Amino acid sequence: MSGFINAGLVTGIGTAIWTFVMGFTGWYKDPALMALFFLVAVLEVVMVILALRQHARENVWWDQVRGGITTGMVASPIIFAGSFAFTKFVFPTYFADITAMGEKMMREGRAAEADIQAYLASQAAQTSVSNAMAGVIGTLVTAVVVAAIGGAFLRKKS
Repeated sequence: MSGFINAGLVTGIGTAIWTFVMGFTGWYKDPALMALFFLVAVLEVVMVILALRQHARENVWWDQVRGGITTGMVASPIIFAGSFAFTKFVFPTYFADITAMGEKMMREGRAAEADIQAYLASQAAQTSVSNAMAGVIGTLVTAVVVAAIGGAFLRKKS
């Protein structure tokens, strides 16, 4: 099980570090670079698969899925704390920056004013807690899905 715990620690800490790299470089404000944030999903997939491989000889499928859940549960509080600190304390203008960038892109793309207003209304609901929870949910879902699929191939054969 320690492989799954270690994978969760690496995923959580790596995600938090990458979030702050995105912030300090200003990449989150650049439409062409902001997608780089999603490299954290690649990190998580790799970490879960490495943990599944490490435990493949000893774990049946359900044990592999439980291990993936463990990875997600270990990573989640770290990701929540990192995301919350990022948007609440270190980059308190994050949501305003993202909203302004999105509005600018929509206006340059000649989106309908009603669509722009709907976008602005949806962005107004963003909070540090809701954003951090979205990261937690994404982490847990990714870990379970990767473990369920990967565990079907990387498991103890009966």
